[in-house]
Amino acid sequence: MAAQFALALRYDNGQDVDQDFKQAMAWYRKAAEQGHARAQFNLALMYGYGHGSELNLAEAEKWIELAIASGVRHADKYKHLFETSAAH
Repeated sequence: MAAQFALALRYDNGQDVDQDFKQAMAWYRKAAEQGHARAQFNLALMYGYGHGSELNLAEAEKWIELAIASGVRHADKYKHLFETSAAH
């Protein structure tokens, strides 16, 4: 899980590899699905800003909620950006 997250960061930032948001997203997802909190947060941002996929606020909201529940500091500050409810 930690290695998957580390690889995702490398692709996300173009560190020692060509920057590739699709690869970053795939590796974040693998780690996030196993409960890696920072991967959940980063995956939410990828969906929320359309990096590596089409913009998908519903998926962003889902992953930001999981990141918040997993205790990622400051994740709650991003929640309003991705809310898809009618109240938003």
